[in-house]
Amino acid sequence: MSYNVRPVLTSQDLLTEEELINKLTNDATWLKDAKFSLDDIKVCLMPLCFHLMQKYLANSHKTFIIGLSGSVASGKTTISTAIKSLLTYINPSLKVAVVSSDGFLLTNQLLNAQNIMKKKGFPCSYDYDRLKEFMVGLSDANKNNIRLEIPIHSHETYDVTVHTNMFLEGPDIVIFEGVNVLQDTKPFSLLEYLNATIYVDAADDDLKKWYEARFYDLLRAAKTDPKSMFVKYLHMSKEEIQTQIDAVWFNVNYKNLQDHILPSRQNAEFIIHKHHNHSLAKLVHQK
Repeated sequence: MSYNVRPVLTSQDLLTEEELINKLTNDATWLKDAKFSLDDIKVCLMPLCFHLMQKYLANSHKTFIIGLSGSVASGKTTISTAIKSLLTYINPSLKVAVVSSDGFLLTNQLLNAQNIMKKKGFPCSYDYDRLKEFMVGLSDANKNNIRLEIPIHSHETYDVTVHTNMFLEGPDIVIFEGVNVLQDTKPFSLLEYLNATIYVDAADDDLKKWYEARFYDLLRAAKTDPKSMFVKYLHMSKEEIQTQIDAVWFNVNYKNLQDHILPSRQNAEFIIHKHHNHSLAKLVHQK
């Protein structure tokens, strides 16, 4: 087995915090794309990323896997993307990828066959054989000739896209995000593969409000996308739509949060607390 020839990074190869802030201050495009203010970055994301980078430097012989979790609609993907961008800003030579655990859900066909469609996102709804195979391969993915297939879950169709996958080759760092990532499930737990762990926390009322906003965004998009799962809601009245939102939130998402997602917060090394407007309130180091 041959290996990628990569330069050995040290802390001297990285931007300092002051250098990073100076660069970001003069990069309006980056700040706009990151969807966070400079204060958010200074208070939460910058200290987090420098800590992650130091951990990576101590474990760079294998793919460094960061697990990030939180409720549905908490902003996991947005924060994961910002962390990826900051890490590559600190050192542009790094190959950093974001992977969602949503792609490892069972297909809707299988969920319906097992009568667990209403528990989608719960621990019982994942393809653990495929998930384990991926995580085992991911640990050594920075070696040559290892190409990992990543299944994709579509928010529009609300299903795993069977014939459309992504591929991942030789990443240095992978941010693996999803509602189940920090859960110590049996017989297979993702925790043993994670080198760093993060939980995104927010008030219950804010989470529901953000879920509603995302629902309406997808509903608007469905007007021009006949394949969208949300087409079936277009004929409904505003009251009927709100009833549907409340039913899904309280019977599925909030129940999953209380029973499975929130208890996994104790497994996180870092907790990012969010304000009601999605800005970042503070970063807590638990361990």
